[in-house]
Amino acid sequence: MIDTKSGLVSIIIPSYNYGKYLPDALRCLINQIYSNWECLIIDDGSCDNTSQIGNKFAAEDSRIKYYHQNNSGKSSARNFGFASSQGDLICFLDSDDLWSEKYLANQIESLQTQNVDLIHSAYRIKQFETDEVIKSYNSSDFNFGSALSLLSPPPIRTSCVLIKRVVIDKIGGFDRYMKFIEDGDFWFKCAFEGFKFGATDNLDVIVRHHEGSAITHSFDNMIYNIIAIENHLRLIEHSNLNFSQKELESAIIKKIQTIRWQARDSDRFDWIFFTYMFLIRKIGIKYIFSKPFFTNFNYDIRIFISSKLRK
Repeated sequence: MIDTKSGLVSIIIPSYNYGKYLPDALRCLINQIYSNWECLIIDDGSCDNTSQIGNKFAAEDSRIKYYHQNNSGKSSARNFGFASSQGDLICFLDSDDLWSEKYLANQIESLQTQNVDLIHSAYRIKQFETDEVIKSYNSSDFNFGSALSLLSPPPIRTSCVLIKRVVIDKIGGFDRYMKFIEDGDFWFKCAFEGFKFGATDNLDVIVRHHEGSAITHSFDNMIYNIIAIENHLRLIEHSNLNFSQKELESAIIKKIQTIRWQARDSDRFDWIFFTYMFLIRKIGIKYIFSKPFFTNFNYDIRIFISSKLRK
């Protein structure tokens, strides 16, 4: 059993104009059976009622603290919260997500039992308006084997992870220049530094999907994904990690499949991707075109590749 009087957990909630969701998230914390926690609400320059809600809950529960910063993005808000926190264990909870009352207790127990540095809970994605379950993920959906496996990351959700403080100290927090996929970038760096991941089948988290949810299909998101891939590959290539060129190329292909599946403007993405693969990564046309999913790519690109292959 866990001693609920020891081990302070710092819970960091970045919030930008999510005042209507924030009370539900805060009530989840108050209902936790593990009671030794502090919560730091980081208001990232909201224009709604986030400040009123944050101050109200802070006045009612001394474990809750409210902070305001000029709008600087989620990475900056998380980093500010971490710098202001006191716990040896850290959680990040998005202000529109929910935890069961056993979340903290189960996560701490699993972290200790599995002897890992980060532990990820199973979760469900629900439609906010209808409460319909869209998809569920459990431990079998996660592969935390190496930095290369995190290059094309499993569906890690920041609201589902309990982290030892030493991990964030070592990584240096979230990259504030990454407007998108800052969390995927962070998890990759954790694996690259050799920190151990674990996962559980405790369905203790609900990720709520709604109209205001982060847009993962935008053109900017595609660009930042390409930037992240290149940054991560360079880290691997300049390290002592022994991955073959074929393994690296396969990891790129797997990642690109995921990004393209999400892309709304797939034609524009196809051209950007091929420019990246040929000019920066210098991966052969024949190798790329041999992959089955490329038959779905932009028609003009396929004609262009076919002409090159005939030469």
